[in-house]
Amino acid sequence: MSSRAWRATVRGALPILAWVWTRVFPERLRIATMWWLNEKVAVRVVAVVPGPHGSVLVRVRRGRFRLPSRRLGRDADPEAAVGALIRETCGLVPQAWIPIDAVRRPGARLDAIFVANAPRATVAVGRGRVAWVAPTMIDDEDVARWLEAGSP
Repeated sequence: MSSRAWRATVRGALPILAWVWTRVFPERLRIATMWWLNEKVAVRVVAVVPGPHGSVLVRVRRGRFRLPSRRLGRDADPEAAVGALIRETCGLVPQAWIPIDAVRRPGARLDAIFVANAPRATVAVGRGRVAWVAPTMIDDEDVARWLEAGSP
């Protein structure tokens, strides 16, 4: 079969396949099939809370400094999620969050970075495992480089 005949066969079959896909298969099966075939992207919200003297608020875990972050649920509002994260972490309640960047990670991950619009917040460092550090001390190289460039 020549390539021209093959293309004509495929073009003729597409309307039939579309009809079978929409009329024969139930909607739940179509949704499950598309979910299984598509790449899953895990979205995480990351909070940047500016502090005194150019420092930022970080979580301290196992001796490593990380920006506060949380995985975003399926129907969750990113601003509400980042606000709840900071309230739980250090008790700070900024007025609003400004989305400033999204960083693609290896695999199917995406970090949505939000900065607090509160003017240079002050939080008691002894609350939980939080500290104020210079951006260069953050263990995530991408975010530390981004903060050093003066983005917030």
